[in-house]
Amino acid sequence: MAPARSAQKTAAQISAQTSLAHIKATWRVFQQISADTKDLDDIPHYWPQAQAFDLPAVEYTAREVRSGLLFWAFAQRRSAAASSVFAARIQQHLDRCGISLRDLVWQTDNGSEFIGGHDRRGHPTGFPAALGDSQHLRIPPAAHTFQSDVETVHRLVEDEFFDLESFAGRSDFLAKAFTYQLYFNLVRPNSHKQNLSPWQIVEQLQPRWPLQLCLLPPVFLDYYLNDSGGYDLPRLPYCRG
Repeated sequence: MAPARSAQKTAAQISAQTSLAHIKATWRVFQQISADTKDLDDIPHYWPQAQAFDLPAVEYTAREVRSGLLFWAFAQRRSAAASSVFAARIQQHLDRCGISLRDLVWQTDNGSEFIGGHDRRGHPTGFPAALGDSQHLRIPPAAHTFQSDVETVHRLVEDEFFDLESFAGRSDFLAKAFTYQLYFNLVRPNSHKQNLSPWQIVEQLQPRWPLQLCLLPPVFLDYYLNDSGGYDLPRLPYCRG
């Protein structure tokens, strides 16, 4: 009887996933970003290189759900400050490109790097504060399937990037990470989205939006952190249509 119940459960899960995919296909572009972090110290091909060249141990990932557009950055460890600068940098970039931040929801898990807090005046601090006018939605505890969009990216980048590339140093790492991001956003077809790349989906739905939307390069987040536990974020140039 157990195998039959297992088969029924699997069929139900597949049906639920299919229904969810159909629902997401009706969403606006930049209706939701799913964000998460990934440990890199368990990737056999990558980790010896990381130790040799002081490469990052943690990946910060944000994925726009409707198109699949990828933004990522890197740090030596998880922290509220690193999460804040990661979000603030993306928000600044989206604002420059004309994206309505008020209509955008960021979804995360309940990791301490995303929870944030409040100051003495009751104002939000940390990651939620970095989102500005956007909303922050945290998934229920242990509901990891809610983050399937970003978890899928984590599997793909491990298989297609970290398990394949060799690096000569930190600058070479960032250059190759940016090249992969451009490939992912502009060229790589997604079989679950009619074999279109993220940018092709954006072009179909928002033909007036600038290509620069896809061109935010990855950075080492630690570079922006200051001794007070906060961060210093330089202004980015405006996107041009």
